[in-house]
Amino acid sequence: MKLLFFITIVTFSIGASAGGLTCKDVDGKNKYYHSNMDKLASLAKLNGWYRNTEGFVFSLCMNDIKSADREVLFGGIQADEAGRVAKVLSINYQAPERSHSDILYEIANRKLAEYMCSACASNAALDFVNFPNSQRGKLIKQALDGNASAIKQVTSLYQ
Repeated sequence: MKLLFFITIVTFSIGASAGGLTCKDVDGKNKYYHSNMDKLASLAKLNGWYRNTEGFVFSLCMNDIKSADREVLFGGIQADEAGRVAKVLSINYQAPERSHSDILYEIANRKLAEYMCSACASNAALDFVNFPNSQRGKLIKQALDGNASAIKQVTSLYQ
């Protein structure tokens, strides 16, 4: 009995020190999902994990590279974090380069989310990036610059 216990402890320790996780480990159906996601975050040197991390991991594990790339491009997960997560999962992944528009969207979205729901902020940020010279685009720019009247108008437009 003692020998079996010792072998189990040694085997577990060796497996844990190897540190690798697979997509099966971070599948939402796995009963150790949350602790495995904590382990993934630790091994990938993330500052915790959140909804966007889950979305990226799910996309990566489903081999849906287009969706995984979208998480990076729209700032849901940083490119270096995405690379470290993929490495821990032993998946070959190269994060895409972010364009000026991608970065502008992320900044606008985060700022607008201070005033409105996240979906509303996302829609307004997309309009700001895609139609900057339109009447709405200019109004959103004023809101981003802190104009209280513009913030109120943009909030009501996207609710």
